[in-house]
Amino acid sequence: MIVQTALDQMVKAQLLRRQSTAEDTNLGAGYVFKHALTQEAAYRSLPHRQRSVVHRRVAECYEQLFAERLDEHAAMLAYHFAEAGDQTRALSYSLRAGDHAMAVYAVAEALLYFDRALALVVAGCPAIEEQLLHLFGRRGRALELESRFEDADDNYALMERFAVDRSQARLELAAVLAQTKLRSFVNQLFDPVEGRKLAERALALAETLGDRRSQAEIYWDLMNQARFNVGQQEEAIAAGEHALEIARAIGWQEQVAAILNDIADVFADSGRFDEGNAALEEARTLWRDLGNQPMLADNLSNTGVWRIMQGDFQGAIVCFDEAHEISTRIKNVWGQGYSRSVRGIAYWQLGRYDQTIEDFTIGSALSDEAGFLIGQVLPRIQLAFVYLELGCPHLGLEVMQRLSHSIATPVPQFTPSLSVVLAAFQEINGLAAAAGFRGSPDDVDPMQGFWVFNFASLSWIVRLLHTGRLEEAVAMCIRHIDVMQGHNIVAFQTDARLFASRALVQLGQLTEAREQLSTARALAEGVGQRRILWQVLPLLADLTPDTSAAEALRAEAAAIMADVRDQLPTEELRAGFLALPDVRRIGLL
Repeated sequence: MIVQTALDQMVKAQLLRRQSTAEDTNLGAGYVFKHALTQEAAYRSLPHRQRSVVHRRVAECYEQLFAERLDEHAAMLAYHFAEAGDQTRALSYSLRAGDHAMAVYAVAEALLYFDRALALVVAGCPAIEEQLLHLFGRRGRALELESRFEDADDNYALMERFAVDRSQARLELAAVLAQTKLRSFVNQLFDPVEGRKLAERALALAETLGDRRSQAEIYWDLMNQARFNVGQQEEAIAAGEHALEIARAIGWQEQVAAILNDIADVFADSGRFDEGNAALEEARTLWRDLGNQPMLADNLSNTGVWRIMQGDFQGAIVCFDEAHEISTRIKNVWGQGYSRSVRGIAYWQLGRYDQTIEDFTIGSALSDEAGFLIGQVLPRIQLAFVYLELGCPHLGLEVMQRLSHSIATPVPQFTPSLSVVLAAFQEINGLAAAAGFRGSPDDVDPMQGFWVFNFASLSWIVRLLHTGRLEEAVAMCIRHIDVMQGHNIVAFQTDARLFASRALVQLGQLTEAREQLSTARALAEGVGQRRILWQVLPLLADLTPDTSAAEALRAEAAAIMADVRDQLPTEELRAGFLALPDVRRIGLL
């Protein structure tokens, strides 16, 4: 009664406001301060010891009132228990608050709670091994999702120090394994040499502990270390299949999906497309069932890339759009950069240059933000080729120069590709190749991966054509075609056939040139590859003896060229395109 009288007096004095809602009816009336300054003054007037008592009572009241919804109120509980001096419960609720935020993809918010939990532990709050595994593991994963890989590495190094100081073998294994993983995937810390050393340490610890889950992860990491090194596909497949065998045996579905997601790419680079497709499909089903949205988006983008290689450009766009929608919804910049970058490839093949340029530009910028190396490199290489195709090689050179100055990639796959593409654009623009470039066509290896091989090979072909080494250009085109044809990759055959025909015409081998153009046309028409058709048709018309048939080919080319001209986003690109010899001969204005 005394309390109620005091509350009524404070309401009359306009210090408090009575508040009662339908939700509060079972709890009695509620009161709030009318002004924050009044509340702060009242709070500060309490002795420190009494404040702690108030915070504890508030926290315990929350625990009772919301016993079925503690995760929703974990952040508030963590705050009040921390202010009450109950560090143990503050730690527990900070971890729960971080988990709750991660569950709704609020990664930045989750990091705030995990950071508070870490501060408690560093300050001496007692924590059992399970809590430390949870804290460092979840905090590290959140940092990785934010593309803060160096901070994640620092987190795992601190985790290892805690483990060694406390002689906790499971914690040490988790720390070494996490550091291994950072050096096994494409990011700024990729280092297969150091990664293998860490993997060997982790494997020894895992075998001592009989930890099969960790063994599956370690072999997965070894697969990825080999996967991103040139010529190690067989080693990668062996490690991946061993990882998959362990994960299936222990029923770890999430790890099965992760391994399948990655081994599919290794199968592709080895020409084992049926096995790769099956792996992607199984992984995609698992990701949907598990509700793992970031990995579902990654899988969809991977699937779209495969569809491009098989000539299904519209099907690829469907995959990329779903991946981008998911990544945008969960605020995953990495996924946004990946899906946008690769969607540009599909639009390029369809002759949609406006969308192509936009996707490559935005996708690579998002990849910069996310620290996604593949998304930083490959879209820019492809954008340079788009500019070359449209008669603006100087713009392609600018792209490659900026890329070579800004990307210090640690991935061996990319080094020869970047060097030869830059050299090609330098020479096309009348410049000497970069000092120190000592490349050779023999350096171009399909085992680098088909995407890297494609642009490295085409760059050498462009260089050979530009310098008049026509026989070598034809030979390299034939090799390129054989590699792609041998693996049924339609989209990457047509460029080489187009370049081969140009060299063959200059060599006077017109019949052979016409055969290459006819095949390129048939392939391009079969998959809707309009960017190839507008280049092939005028050349084929020149080699067609029947006048009416030749004119029909030119008319078809003119229609596609007009569409290209109308969609180009700048006057500079339109001028470059209209100045191309084949476009001028068609008479397009």
